[in-house]
Amino acid sequence: MPMLQDLANQLITFYLAHEFPTLFILLLVEEAGVPLPVPGDTLVALAGTHHGRTPLYTVGVLATASLSVFLGSSILYSVMRRGGRPLLDRYGRYLLLKPERVRRMEGWMNRHGPIAIVWGRLIPGLRIPTSVVAGLSNIPYRVYAPADAISALIWSSVYFWLGMFIYRHFGLIALAISGLVDVASVYTLLLLLLILLIAMAVAFAGGMYLRRRNHQRNGSEAGASGTRTRPPATSVEEPEEAQRH
Repeated sequence: MPMLQDLANQLITFYLAHEFPTLFILLLVEEAGVPLPVPGDTLVALAGTHHGRTPLYTVGVLATASLSVFLGSSILYSVMRRGGRPLLDRYGRYLLLKPERVRRMEGWMNRHGPIAIVWGRLIPGLRIPTSVVAGLSNIPYRVYAPADAISALIWSSVYFWLGMFIYRHFGLIALAISGLVDVASVYTLLLLLLILLIAMAVAFAGGMYLRRRNHQRNGSEAGASGTRTRPPATSVEEPEEAQRH
């Protein structure tokens, strides 16, 4: 995919030259449901690797990223709430949204409400589907908006501080920001590190979930077997009654 790689390199170069407006526009477009060759989380993490960070710069990045993410996801939510199922049936395959997956997410969202929105908007691979399903489910915007705003701030902060961590612990990133290494190498390395860290977090969360589920299943099975093997209350008393007669 040389064409996509060239486009990604051009976006990264343009982003480094015009950081704040590019960050705002690209995150807005991505959160509205349009895939980009450069993921938004990578852009926010790159901002964390900026060698001239100041408190004002940090606040500016977090405010820009959070606002653009919130506005973009609100646009997608509004489009899906007005367009409904026909729009999903037509374009859902581009978002990898099958009917079974939509039904599961609707049930999860109806059970847990705003908490499901916050968590869904934080999990990679569920961020866009969460906004889509929230719109399809006709969840009121007064419920969706606060949850989305909270998740936008958390998401921006996590990836920004992750970029700072990578900058401090991996010298290649520092050299690249100083202009000693090609920009494409920065993007590739940073993306691989992000994927690795996200995979570790997902694997840990999945392991905890499976362990808890198995524990609950074993407990229920033990309770059921104990009920089945319990002897009837009259099995000992019947001989005594027979002796009395």
